Amino acid sequence: MITGSTVSFIRALKANNTREWFEDHKHEYHHAYGEVIGFTAELLRVVSSIGESALDPKSCIMRICRDVRFSRDKSPCKTGFFCVH
Repeated sequence: MITGSTVSFIRALKANNTREWFEDHKHEYHHAYGEVIGFTAELLRVVSSIGESALDPKSCIMRICRDVRFSRDKSPCKTGFFCVH
């Protein structure tokens, strides 16, 4: 289940998207990441009961660090968690 602390972390990251801020709040990121993995695992469990094969939740979550080499926006982090299949 995704709680308010994860939503608060994402909002704070959006307002303070610097490498220094992220390093200072890495423990909050790990907590939020854990909640997203739990949510993704539950979602995959439900989908697999319909007939889809089981996947590892960690392989479905996109990383939070951005590749800024060719981007005009040099913000180091994405401001959300993204799940793909």
